[in-house]
Amino acid sequence: MSTHAVIDSGGSLSAAALRFLVRATGVSVTVLLGRVAATATMQAVAGSSAAFDLPGEIGGALVTGVTLAWIARRARGTTWSRIAALALVAFVSVAAVMFEGSAFAPTLSPLGQLAAGLPLQLLICVAAAGVAVAGSQGTRAPAASSRSGLRRLMLGAGAAAVIYVVAYLVTGALNYLLVTGPYYETHAGGLVTPEPSVVLAVALGEGLMLALAAIPLARALPGSTRARAISVGLVLWLLGGVGPLLQAATLPDVLRIASAVEILFQKVPLGMGVAWFCTQSNESSRRPT
Repeated sequence: MSTHAVIDSGGSLSAAALRFLVRATGVSVTVLLGRVAATATMQAVAGSSAAFDLPGEIGGALVTGVTLAWIARRARGTTWSRIAALALVAFVSVAAVMFEGSAFAPTLSPLGQLAAGLPLQLLICVAAAGVAVAGSQGTRAPAASSRSGLRRLMLGAGAAAVIYVVAYLVTGALNYLLVTGPYYETHAGGLVTPEPSVVLAVALGEGLMLALAAIPLARALPGSTRARAISVGLVLWLLGGVGPLLQAATLPDVLRIASAVEILFQKVPLGMGVAWFCTQSNESSRRPT
């Protein structure tokens, strides 16, 4: 390779990195400003007493911004289809956290305030997805196709949800025994211990919501089933685990770290299940019969 080719290649990489940085920053700022506006609105309209921790909010916004910018660059489809896929998975990830919070930390996420909080979060997610996709052409590689038939698609989503429920109960029990038990017993940060039936209902509801929301994203991503499975799982973890935990400043740091590890082993298997059960690689769909 000639010296000029190396320089041109390095310049292209630098330009791509700069474009990604600008886009990720734009999404992060959009999320942060949206969170500021949503918090003020909830305090004025719904009487919310939720604290706004600026460092935590900045950290959560950065995680969301980088994640959406990264996935927008890889996703395939029209501008509107990519916006819809990103907004859907981001919104449902946040909604699942809010529903779970109403069961495990009702003082932080009161059930009565969800009706006002969810529409605000939807607006934030749509705006952030729009900024992430704006000016991005996405990848030209073949995307995945859905497995034939609505019935098979629903069965696949159900199977992925079952995987999530099992992972949720097992990792949650282990984390409770090893780390989080004393925090729940002393109600640290407003935590409570729900009845087992409530825990099961939360796990099943979250699993179904997240599985269905992740299908459009899994279909929009190119590459092998394994690559898409890992990508979807990481996106679910970052948007529905790391980001919200950074924003939950009232929780002890040890609890947030332990919860991040716990959620990793819940969301990644779910994302992998969605990719494996609900989509098939473009190459396999072309395989001769």
